[in-house]
Amino acid sequence: MNKILLVDKPTDITSFGVIARLKRKFNIKKIGHAGTLDPNATGLLIVMIDKATKLLPYINEKTKTYSFRLRLGIQTTTGDIWGDVKEQGVINAVDHSNINEIANSFIGEYQQLPPMVSAIKHRGKKLYEYARENIEIHRELRNTYIYELNLKIENEQEISGRVVCSKGTYVRTLCEDIGKRIDNLATMIALNRDAIGNISVDEAFTLDQIENDEFDFINIRKVLKDQVFVEYNNTDDIYNGRDIKLNETSDRVFITNSDQILAVYERVVDKRYHCERGLW
Repeated sequence: MNKILLVDKPTDITSFGVIARLKRKFNIKKIGHAGTLDPNATGLLIVMIDKATKLLPYINEKTKTYSFRLRLGIQTTTGDIWGDVKEQGVINAVDHSNINEIANSFIGEYQQLPPMVSAIKHRGKKLYEYARENIEIHRELRNTYIYELNLKIENEQEISGRVVCSKGTYVRTLCEDIGKRIDNLATMIALNRDAIGNISVDEAFTLDQIENDEFDFINIRKVLKDQVFVEYNNTDDIYNGRDIKLNETSDRVFITNSDQILAVYERVVDKRYHCERGLW
């Protein structure tokens, strides 16, 4: 069961709830996922089973793609429609001819104020825990990056969008910031994660499909697309964690034997590599 499964998470369930269902389905304890989604968010979860959980640090999460929808004229305590309303205002008309210019203004480095309903820690405690106690914590702006942003005016109240962004970008904050640039209050009303790196939700399976055995596991190498693989014959070296010599240019390599991924090795000096993590 050293496998990777792509799940299309539905709404009204936590990422932890998805994992709990999969644990029961596969009758296995060791299971994890890349990138938590809020209960009301939908979309891609990359789930690692058994020893595949060791691959978590190596999965490419540099870019994430989301589809979202925002509503104008309202702002909430959480930045989304599921929070308490803290302000309402008149909706200022949005110029259709100007919406592409607004979207393009976000492209590149983008500073965000992290929301209070985030998992960022302050003095050992997560911000959302303070938020539950109605305690506001001072936060510093954080640098993120927007690679692509497309916006579409759906009606006088709602705008839909699709964004390709760096890891750590809060789409709810992006929605509020879009509102500011068009002189409106705004809050997120829907969020779907379309992709993590090169892995698309189109390849994922619903929980019902998985429960009914209508699914396939993904090839592990696909989620390690940017990594370097080296076939190595003396497996005793690998199983015993010995340093090895390789003629490689990459500082990190995945050691394989007969197409089985055995370990991750890092360069120590010149041609000498040391075992960073065993994967067998």
